[in-house]
Amino acid sequence: MRLQLSPEMAEFREEMHSFFTTQVPQHIRDAVAARHDLSKDDYVEAQRVLNAAGLAVPHWPVEWGGQDWTPLQRHIWREEMQLANVPEPLAFNASMVGPVIAQFGSEELKQRFLPPTANLTDQDPACTMDYLPGVGRAARPAAALCNCLGFGSKNSAIVLGAVNA
Repeated sequence: MRLQLSPEMAEFREEMHSFFTTQVPQHIRDAVAARHDLSKDDYVEAQRVLNAAGLAVPHWPVEWGGQDWTPLQRHIWREEMQLANVPEPLAFNASMVGPVIAQFGSEELKQRFLPPTANLTDQDPACTMDYLPGVGRAARPAAALCNCLGFGSKNSAIVLGAVNA
């Protein structure tokens, strides 16, 4: 959808377009355009480019790397990122963990965790979780667990295991 933008917003759109098409490495953008899986290093590199320019987490509080943008500016940011084939910041970090820490965390927690969460630095080597979105991994697990937590105590869990014939 193309909106009729004010001159200021048209200029903002052009700034976003220019940044995404010149600063994010071409090989990453080409991989996204071709719908190829990105490596962990590609995600980290793209996130760090965005973060260095203050564009990784614009919806966060300004003091923690966010921008004081309008909803329209955030829409333009996301749309131009998609049009330029730039991978979006990892949702778990940018939209789930960071905002909760920013809103409810102590000052110590904010200082300790928000900068590395926005920039994908200081990753815990003991954390074996595979947190790359949209990327499958070949595996033959012996068992799998799914916890489903719902509203009104409608919770369930299922454990699936291989059957030995």
